[in-house]
Amino acid sequence: LRSSRPMPPFASPSSNALAQLLTRAQTLLQNKQWRDGATLLRQALRQQPEDGGLWLTLARTLRAAQLTREAMEAAEQAMRHAARVDHAQAATLLAAQAAMALNEHARVVAFASALPGDLCASELELLKLHGAALNRLGRSQEAIPVLMQALALKIDERDAYIELGFAFYNLKMHAESAECFRTVTVLHPTHLGAQAYLIHLEQHACQWQDYEPRRQALLDAQARAAQDPLPQFSVPFTLV
Repeated sequence: LRSSRPMPPFASPSSNALAQLLTRAQTLLQNKQWRDGATLLRQALRQQPEDGGLWLTLARTLRAAQLTREAMEAAEQAMRHAARVDHAQAATLLAAQAAMALNEHARVVAFASALPGDLCASELELLKLHGAALNRLGRSQEAIPVLMQALALKIDERDAYIELGFAFYNLKMHAESAECFRTVTVLHPTHLGAQAYLIHLEQHACQWQDYEPRRQALLDAQARAAQDPLPQFSVPFTLV
């Protein structure tokens, strides 16, 4: 499920005044006037405070306006009032994404845990966020089965392997961590962080047989990363 899907339709308005308000809000949103649209949506919610679809629309609007905390709060209301399963899933993902952007990792875990297990288990993006948040909270043992669930949904999901590699690394399971980063380097040979972690872990295990090819792969990835406008994650150690 992707939280960027089209906004849910507004609920049937209970009055002509509310219908006009929602029509004006929809026009503003179509013109990407996110903050003005959010103001009208808040006015509508004063009249229909239990409309989960309307809360979800507000949350997406606030995210588009780059008001992350307000988007998270609106998504939480959408979770609480969701009358449809797909609205609950979308609201939960949006709330977790906002919480992660705010570095509120405990809230990411709380949001993901609030969704029934069978629904959460089918949501790749939510599982990745859940696992990453557990890692950042120092709960790597709990992160492993969550990330394994993500990989069961998409076996070549790069970010899940990276987080799983971190989880094993945090638990000092270096061989397992190396396998995760090795998989990333196969899927994405230009991934600088994975190449660096892999060579570091192989040095740690005194596995020198592939040192020169690994070193060259790291240098190649570094050269490509210098041309990439999107930065890759750094590594907290020095390679020798």
